[in-house]
Amino acid sequence: MAKITGRVKVTVDTEAGQTLIHSKSGVTINGLGESGVPPVERKPVFSDLGLVGNSEEQVEAFTEFTIIDTEELLLDSLAKVQGGSGSVTITALTGGKVYTLVNVTCAGNFTLTTGDGEVPVKFFGKAWTEAVQ
Repeated sequence: MAKITGRVKVTVDTEAGQTLIHSKSGVTINGLGESGVPPVERKPVFSDLGLVGNSEEQVEAFTEFTIIDTEELLLDSLAKVQGGSGSVTITALTGGKVYTLVNVTCAGNFTLTTGDGEVPVKFFGKAWTEAVQ
């Protein structure tokens, strides 16, 4: 039976080095397509005679997830990932797939919910690469 992408490990390359993120279930990866190429959405173009071809519109490559705020992680270090200065790597804990978003910027403007220590974060970048380990 095939292994599906379920639980993942998230790491962020920051000025301080590689940071392991304690993320909750439900990491979103948007803008997958050709590995290493900025993502596009293709739409059909029709004439009165039928399909002529397609148009392409660039879409945002990003990831969103909720982290658990702990004393080991400074939100400041994530907020400093700007101007395409870092990368985010999402590694499937089963199946061996690895997704890396390159030239990332952290969206910042964090909201911390105390009690559970939850902080939603978003990183956007140039393109995703996809590999199997």
